[in-house]
Amino acid sequence: MRGKNGFILAVASVFLMGMVPFFVSAETVSTRTNLGLNGGYVHDLEVGPDSTAYVGFNSPNGFFFSTDQGTTWSGLPTGMDIGSVANIETSSSSIFVIGGINVYRSQDHGTTWETLSPVDVGNALQYGQGKIFVGLRNNQIAISSDEGNNFTSVTIDSSITAINYIATATTTSDVYVLAQTSGATIALFKSADGGLTWANTGVTVVSSTANLEIAVKPTDANFIVLGGSTPTYTTTGTSGTWATLSSSYSGSILFNGDRIYVGINYTDNNGSTWTNLTTTTNSDTRVKSESIAMDPANTDILYAESMVGVARSVDNGTTWTDVNNSLTGITVNQLTQSVNDPDLVWLAAYGGLAKSTNFTASEPTWTFPISANNSVDYATAVWLDPDNDNYVVSAMLDKIYYSSDSGTTWTDSNSSLNGDNISDFLENNNILYASSNSGVLQSIDQGATWTDTGLADMEVNVLAVDSAGSLYAGVGDEWDTTATKRGVYKYNGTTWTQLTGEVEGLMVNDILSAGDLLYIAAGETSQGAVLKSSDFGATWDNLTANGLANDGWYHALAIDPSDVNILYVSTARPAGTGSVYKTADAGATWDVFYTGLKDETFNAMIFSQAAAISSSSVKTKNTNKTSGLISGTNTGVYLMQSIASLNFKAKKDHLRIGHSTVLTATLKDATTNSVLINKKVKLYKKVKKNGSWHYVRSLKTNNKGKAKFTITPLKSHYYQARWKPVSTASVNSYGTDISKSSRIRIIVRN
Repeated sequence: MRGKNGFILAVASVFLMGMVPFFVSAETVSTRTNLGLNGGYVHDLEVGPDSTAYVGFNSPNGFFFSTDQGTTWSGLPTGMDIGSVANIETSSSSIFVIGGINVYRSQDHGTTWETLSPVDVGNALQYGQGKIFVGLRNNQIAISSDEGNNFTSVTIDSSITAINYIATATTTSDVYVLAQTSGATIALFKSADGGLTWANTGVTVVSSTANLEIAVKPTDANFIVLGGSTPTYTTTGTSGTWATLSSSYSGSILFNGDRIYVGINYTDNNGSTWTNLTTTTNSDTRVKSESIAMDPANTDILYAESMVGVARSVDNGTTWTDVNNSLTGITVNQLTQSVNDPDLVWLAAYGGLAKSTNFTASEPTWTFPISANNSVDYATAVWLDPDNDNYVVSAMLDKIYYSSDSGTTWTDSNSSLNGDNISDFLENNNILYASSNSGVLQSIDQGATWTDTGLADMEVNVLAVDSAGSLYAGVGDEWDTTATKRGVYKYNGTTWTQLTGEVEGLMVNDILSAGDLLYIAAGETSQGAVLKSSDFGATWDNLTANGLANDGWYHALAIDPSDVNILYVSTARPAGTGSVYKTADAGATWDVFYTGLKDETFNAMIFSQAAAISSSSVKTKNTNKTSGLISGTNTGVYLMQSIASLNFKAKKDHLRIGHSTVLTATLKDATTNSVLINKKVKLYKKVKKNGSWHYVRSLKTNNKGKAKFTITPLKSHYYQARWKPVSTASVNSYGTDISKSSRIRIIVRN
């Protein structure tokens, strides 16, 4: 599985940090509480004419703005769902955002938004010359001169297959477009009339070049900088001579007078000499070289992409401060929790590793980022030794590192992975295994050295071990349909055997082992499935038709350790809406548990181990604040819990004094509609509508989920039924909030 906590029944554990407001799903059958690891992967930084700072993350609803230099950030209003953010532009009256394949506009500082007419747009967006320019996913550019109310589409050149970047001059009507024309060739096109007509300048670059963009000096339309791994410039227009600006630096291009910024480096003499801005922030996060933005009203204020999100400088780059409060865009890849101390949790994420030593607190804190290699900001997997909480193994892109002092120092295992990424760690019989996009490695010395297991040239996505100790590898690549490179392989310690049946041909993304049962989540594009095996993979039952979407791209599985019949599976697809399904009968029926955002992926789902190691007795009170299903997504980490529905009816609501009636409370899971049995329901009453409630008595629900109260009131009362989760199993699923029924008034007359 993608996350480990030492239990066969539980997937991995996630994290928490300063709980922020929770969200109720559209189906009102579950809640999701943001557990607050802040930051994200920056796609765009922008500072508006009024000094408002904007950041766009490569994550669903990844648009945020700040009016106080990043001290606090605000996001999109409730109800907005725009997908991942690719670009942001501002004018004196409007904010423009590309989200997914649409352009959105706000003209009231982000309070309300509307979708503009261009559809199926790419990532290129530019505001200049009083116009908004939008690159479409063909050879056209859409132009509006009235803040986006109306657009005109203009064909640039029939050879164009994609528009990559748009730039405008300030002192003339020149507009430039970098566009892909054939193969890896990017051509530079120019319009001298504000975008109405276009010509190929004859200047070309290679599309694999990093940070490809173009910028025009605001005070000189002939001074143009073309970005890339080796930025070039001309002072005499596109037909003039191009010279190398830098052979060492790349990044976004920014002008400040005669100063040219390329990422976090600048030159005052057209590249003859360069100054590097400080790259360390006050929280020891490193500032990255790619993105930079400047406040036009105060050029000492800079914003840059850091390893975990956004950093700000108020002294022109001499010092930096991370400003990521309330920014939700971190992508979590894997999580692990100590089997000895539930307060200790590690996670691997974009930005590096994170560690909490007070995970079960009401507001856990995190050390983030922890990097085994300061030049790498992407952790893909992490493993914690079950016998030694100080020993950690991590994967950072194409390297494996280990630490014996809880992450204070790291050692490179010297495992040359040839560019391969590690997706999972799993220990079995004192051997540590690692899955990668070219097979499975093994280590007999806790990750210090590695050898190949023989499953060569396979995209291995996940590892699992069954109750008999056999190892399984889920394999598959979206771009390779070769039958032998898909499905599930089983390892006997010497050789790998491909399993047959329903699992054949599937891209397997997760495997869950629960006692003698195996579950797999599989899918890409339109081919998805959730399968179950009760004979260690010899045969498989397809559970997809039992209420799951036929075209689901199933990502992650989780099981409730206190009830093995309760499982969850997530599904998501590019430009689609992510969802989580729930079953209370081991997959016989499924219902939608939570509907997420467009482009949202639930990469890891688990139950907190603190809940798993607690007693499941109904007499055991669970005070762990992080109990239950935890999901790691590409927007952060969340606690997800079901809602219990409490229906309340009276057999008779008009009585004479001395007569009785029956009040029936029915307790069900709002997602699956399954009844909740042996749960203590309390009855309350009050005389006046605005009076105080008083406890009457309690009953446990029967095997139909009903608690029947017989009452003989002497006068009219209001009655209400309540249920508060107390046992570990109940708290895991429903949290600690009290479920309340509607009020019933029983009228008593002489």
